Amino acid sequence: LNYELRGKDCVIIGASKIVGRPMVMELLNAGATVFVCHKDTKEISEKARMADVIIAAAGVANLVKADWVKEGAIVIDVGINRLEDGTLTGDVDFDEVKDFLSKEEYEEFEEIMCEACKPDENRDKYDEEYDDFYEELPEDEDIDNSRCDIF
Repeated sequence: LNYELRGKDCVIIGASKIVGRPMVMELLNAGATVFVCHKDTKEISEKARMADVIIAAAGVANLVKADWVKEGAIVIDVGINRLEDGTLTGDVDFDEVKDFLSKEEYEEFEEIMCEACKPDENRDKYDEEYDDFYEELPEDEDIDNSRCDIF
């Protein structure tokens, strides 16, 4: 990859067992500083605005707006949401945020995503190293989502 994560501030919006929690370990392994936002996080937009990398995985359509993103930040949208009209959208309001991306940043983002899809021969080593961490995580059914429909 042409993007060095070591020392970068990363914000993950969403703490699911599918994306959010595993992404924490991947970013930590890469040397990044990671902050996870979830349903009880206060002022998520301020935390996102300070990030070098934002990973949106909350399951909330168009949650991340342009004013959440600092200039030059990398924004990765993992969300897939169906709107009332049947169309699909992500967690990032792309129409707003795309104006923040330069051509170079957009091309670099594409390269990062292509690289991320390749198999990782070291993944088993990392999984074994962090098995204890994953065993301590609560099950989704143990999390009270009744107060908020986000996440």
